[in-house]
Amino acid sequence: MEYQFIERIKYLNHRICQKNTGNCDSLAQTMNISKSCLHNYISFMKQHGAPIIYCRHLNSYKYTETDYHFTLCFAK
Repeated sequence: MEYQFIERIKYLNHRICQKNTGNCDSLAQTMNISKSCLHNYISFMKQHGAPIIYCRHLNSYKYTETDYHFTLCFAK
């Protein structure tokens, strides 16, 4: 995996934990990536167990489980 990919996942996880992502457009702009790329990151996280939803009330992505934190593990 690319270093940049891992750093973006870590950044995205941090923002989601803080419930401070903003909408898709603003988050993609903040991360300097396209909206489709952002959707790919979120999809990747969901495929690996992250319970992510978008909350219109908060105007942010968030985890549905309290104190959830996405972690990447590498095994040999």
